[in-house]
Amino acid sequence: MLEKDFIQKNVKKFQEGILKDFPNDFLSGNSGPELKLPEKALMLGSELFGSYEISDSKGNPFYQSENYQRIKYLLYANRKTPASVVFPEDDKVIEQAVKEYEGFIDSLVADLEKDFKKEFPDSKSFMSVSNQIFGKLNLKRF
Repeated sequence: MLEKDFIQKNVKKFQEGILKDFPNDFLSGNSGPELKLPEKALMLGSELFGSYEISDSKGNPFYQSENYQRIKYLLYANRKTPASVVFPEDDKVIEQAVKEYEGFIDSLVADLEKDFKKEFPDSKSFMSVSNQIFGKLNLKRF
C-alpha cells in the first residue's frame, strides 16, 4: 500500500461513520440561541488585547470574543459550513463540548498513527499524511 492509498482509505473510513457531528453529538441538549453563520469557511483571525476574532476567507470579520472556547466552538461547528448553529449561553456547556470534541479528535489521531506505523513502520511522514487526511475532511484541532 502506498501512502496515497492509506490517505484515501482513511478519508473514506472517516466519512462513512467514524466522524461525529459537532456540536450536536457533544451537547446533551440543544438549548440556546441559534447563531446564523455565513455558510463559508471561517478562520481564526488575529488576537488583539485579549480578544479573538473569526473571519471569512477574504478576511472579513465575522465574530469576536474574549472567550477562546467560544471561538473554538464556532470554528469546530463550521466544519460543514452550516447556515446556523445552536450557541449555548452557558460557557461551561461550551467548554465541555469543546473538550469532549478535542478528546475525540485526539483519539482519531492516535488510532490513525497506530495504523500508519503498522502499515509503514519505517516512515517518518505521519504528520504530513495525517494533515492531508484532516485537510480533505476539513477537520481542525485548535
